[in-house]
Amino acid sequence: MSAALLLAALAASSAAAEAPGRAPAAVLLAIATIEADPSGPSARDAMGVVTRFAEESDAVIVVLDSAFFPWTARGKELKNGDMLQAAFIAGDMRPQLQTKRAQDHPAEGLRLMLKTYAALRKSGRIEAIPQLAEWEKLDDEGIRALVAKISPTAAPPPGCPVTEEQFLQQLAAMKDWPAIYSVWKSDVPACPDDGFYAEGYSRAVVSALAKRWADFGEGAKLIARDVKFRGFVYRHVDDAADEGDLRLLLENASAKCPAESADLCGKLAARARVALNEIVSDRAQ
Repeated sequence: MSAALLLAALAASSAAAEAPGRAPAAVLLAIATIEADPSGPSARDAMGVVTRFAEESDAVIVVLDSAFFPWTARGKELKNGDMLQAAFIAGDMRPQLQTKRAQDHPAEGLRLMLKTYAALRKSGRIEAIPQLAEWEKLDDEGIRALVAKISPTAAPPPGCPVTEEQFLQQLAAMKDWPAIYSVWKSDVPACPDDGFYAEGYSRAVVSALAKRWADFGEGAKLIARDVKFRGFVYRHVDDAADEGDLRLLLENASAKCPAESADLCGKLAARARVALNEIVSDRAQ
């Protein structure tokens, strides 16, 4: 397939990924593109398809433990580091989509990330990362042992663990990012993320981004580590939140963002603008 045709196919895949019934085939095409040529001209577009699906779909579970991404400990952005993380997500997702079973596969994610790192190094598009260079030497057994050490499997909750009254108590305690993350881990997806629950989550998330910006770095680390939590945060910057908080969030993300979180701030600001436009539109009707 030519580069032009492949890019057209990926554009179709991106649109198809929004239709639940067609999403797995569309995203598997994007993953196959990454696997075939991780540093090729179509790889970044394919990675965008994969990452968005992981953030928005309940069909997959991907946990981004910072230990898999040792360069993040340096505290500064790595050029094309986002491609490594996207490759990890793609590798982790592939067996889940093929088996139609949502279960984290970090070993597969690590394998594709290392393949991508090797390709980027060969093309001179990423600096050397000593830890990844060491991991490249591991065989399958070594990779499994590394993954078992970093990311032990956790059993999913059997059902929603809280009543609505208990949920209101949780909301009252969701004053900082560790508390928000803890409640999310406890409640989602066992509890419904709509209606009463969704409105509560939106108000808590946007309030934290509006009124406790000094703690943003702590939240940014959690958002970067866990792709599902990232999708949760993005989803709840919406018109269910307080309008004043949305305006404060937009101001914070636009004018007070740390340089290393520019991409995250840009996405949060974009969602805040959409939410504010919806509030204004609803008010005018």
